[in-house]
Amino acid sequence: MKFGVVTFTDPREVALSDERERYNMKKHIEFVNFIRKFCKIVDGNQVLQKKEKNFGISNMEEVFAVERVFKKEDICGLFILLPTWTEPNLPLSLASRLNVPVMLYSEDEGLWPGTTCMTSTGATFWQNSSSIYVLKHFRSMEKEKVIPWIRSVSALNKLKKSSLLLLGGSYSLSMEHLEEDVSCIKRLFVNDVIFESEYPIIQRAEDILNNEEERVNAFLEWIKKNGCKIIYDEKMVTADSLKKQSAIYLAVKDFVNSRDDIIGLSLKCQPDLSVHYGVTGCFVPAFMPFTADSEGKKRSIAAVCEGDIKGLLSSVLLETLAGIPALFGDLKYVDDGFMIISNCGASSIYYASKSCDPSETLKNVKLMAQCQGASGSAVHYTGFPSEVTVARFIRVEDTYFLQSAVGKIEKLSDELKKKIVWGSSWPIIPIRLSENIDRDLLINSFGSNHYSAVYGNYIEELSIVSKLLGIRMVRMDRESSIIQFLNEVYG
Repeated sequence: MKFGVVTFTDPREVALSDERERYNMKKHIEFVNFIRKFCKIVDGNQVLQKKEKNFGISNMEEVFAVERVFKKEDICGLFILLPTWTEPNLPLSLASRLNVPVMLYSEDEGLWPGTTCMTSTGATFWQNSSSIYVLKHFRSMEKEKVIPWIRSVSALNKLKKSSLLLLGGSYSLSMEHLEEDVSCIKRLFVNDVIFESEYPIIQRAEDILNNEEERVNAFLEWIKKNGCKIIYDEKMVTADSLKKQSAIYLAVKDFVNSRDDIIGLSLKCQPDLSVHYGVTGCFVPAFMPFTADSEGKKRSIAAVCEGDIKGLLSSVLLETLAGIPALFGDLKYVDDGFMIISNCGASSIYYASKSCDPSETLKNVKLMAQCQGASGSAVHYTGFPSEVTVARFIRVEDTYFLQSAVGKIEKLSDELKKKIVWGSSWPIIPIRLSENIDRDLLINSFGSNHYSAVYGNYIEELSIVSKLLGIRMVRMDRESSIIQFLNEVYG
């Protein structure tokens, strides 16, 4: 993905023009050299062979020329640099014609009217906005503060070119809030939503078991060789159930590999796999986001359960922002400023060690008896302690919100561990929020029983994404934000 960069200047011939253009060129080069570390760029001034004596874009002919270049290069975002004064109609014309996210940038050192130009141009964008991106432009006067914007725009651009896969459709266990308006999802987030029955996956799994058993055996051997402990019980976790679970995982992997555009998937599982086929599909959310298996390196695919479309979107967004697998699961327990995310059988094993090295991760994983379904193992681990960002798209009637929080994964206390009966074999991720929010306030504000998370602090990026999408963000680690949200819902 490429970002366009262009510097404008004053169309008038005024005193200090030579000094002004040298300053424009200096600031342009400094900015370009900085952001090259974070994204690919198309330098509009360089393409137009602008020289020191007349470096900035200063007329509509040059605007048209740089527009053609940026369109040909298919840029996903635009940096408009305003080191000195320009007439706001020039950057407005370019931004309106390109219709991509826009960042206005300047560095006011007291030498030139960068602040004057930034505020004048920004006000012009607001008053004369011809597109959503002109209206919702961003402004910065510090290089470091553009990095989250680059990540956010890149993530949204990647999503818009990708597809979601719903195996078994949506939704499971009569949880209607997991369903979503597909036309709206395609307009806001992704290129396509692919609906596929789980029956072809079952057929492919049976074909693998009958004709490619060596793949199944190799997968199970890879798990064992890397230190994963398997606890057999003669009912749920048996040699046959493990082979069927492995075959389901390999069948889903084969389907995903047949299409390069799939960025994430949901497996409905209950009851089609868990009861009717006779085994849970827990290896899919556990191993699809991992970047290696018995067949070598592979791409990470965000994976969730039960046909949860908004949960899948949340996981895909976090994974795309962070560049690492995302976590998905149920809210298992909530206390003051504290939650446990524990998915019903499996979640990305990356969170067992904060590593995609199988030898580091699988030694912290156990395959244990599932507490639901006809047979199958749950993929148990406790989360590796580190800072995380929690997020979830929700909908109240026809209004979308993005709920988010920053917290830290903690070690599971012995006291809580003893209390867990249902789901003790599931992955268990205890998260302490950054603010000690009252439990009742949290319970009253959660928009789902499913939440996603990723290692690191991506609150700034989520804020940018929400603004670009026109969706209000609710900070679940800020009491004032929760109260404002509840007042909006209940009036």
